[in-house]
Amino acid sequence: MPIVSLLTLFGTVWIQGLQLQESRQQDVDKQWRDFLSGVRESVKGSSSQTISDPTFAPRLKSFLNSPVYKNQVVDLAKRMMGSIANKSAFDDLFTLVFPDQNSIDVADLADISKSVARSMSSLVNLCQSLSSGVTLPTTNSALLRDYGAISDTILPRYLSGLDEKRSASVVQARRDLGALYSEQSEVSQVLASRLRLQSSSGQTLASRTVDLSGSYINFTNLSGVDFRNIDISNTTFDTVKLTGATFVPFKGTPSWMAGTNWWDAKEIEPQLLDSLIKTAFPGYLNGEAIISDQPLTRDYYTNRIRELCKTVKKDCEASTLKFNEQNFRVIAPPP
Repeated sequence: MPIVSLLTLFGTVWIQGLQLQESRQQDVDKQWRDFLSGVRESVKGSSSQTISDPTFAPRLKSFLNSPVYKNQVVDLAKRMMGSIANKSAFDDLFTLVFPDQNSIDVADLADISKSVARSMSSLVNLCQSLSSGVTLPTTNSALLRDYGAISDTILPRYLSGLDEKRSASVVQARRDLGALYSEQSEVSQVLASRLRLQSSSGQTLASRTVDLSGSYINFTNLSGVDFRNIDISNTTFDTVKLTGATFVPFKGTPSWMAGTNWWDAKEIEPQLLDSLIKTAFPGYLNGEAIISDQPLTRDYYTNRIRELCKTVKKDCEASTLKFNEQNFRVIAPPP
């Protein structure tokens, strides 16, 4: 066969291959558009219902393996996880998109935490609005969470003044908030594990900045974590172990801190230390459950503050330190 004929044949085959590849990609593009359209329609009910569709997981997984759509799938999943008030459904989607927890990007975990935090904030506002006028034995927070002081069994007695529809809405909102809190705790534990690994390997200062701004970190262990490359602007620390942490953030200050043993940190940024001493002392919050490896006494707290003040060459007057032991109890830290 003449060389020209061979070149012509090879050229024809190559062009046909390109056309076939383009046709396949167009088909995948259409499938992706149809999938997104279906998701938009179904989430008008709830993200939990969408995930319960037996065709959802295999279809999502097929795009997750696509080099073209993988990043879009991850972004879609992160947004959906933020609105799922169902722990089982949340776990299904989380495991599907992130099968290997040891390789999850910290930025993805932070995005999920922020998304869930926004849903939690909306539910808290809804619950407070719905329960306006209800007399509670402690604070409104007791009504808001499943782990609060008021059990589901006795909750109705505090809602007796509300109409049936409003009462049912309060109960559902409280349960949804409890589910979101459990989901947030799971994300926090994976995130904490990644941050501890990063700090222990000495990657902190050399690595890129970790943006935790607006995140909600709850019931997890951040012992020994170096915050010098972490943005904690408006971050919530709810019952977090900070023993030995270098709490000198790259940027920002927490929006709220409770149940967290910040005084056991290795070092704290001076202005942040001032703020915590004044506003987040042990027992500042009535009924506070504080993480601690040992009995938390006034003497222990005072000694820890002195040590922290020494590290930043600051004078701290022990007599001015606030410590309300009647308002808190000590709980065992998370692993």
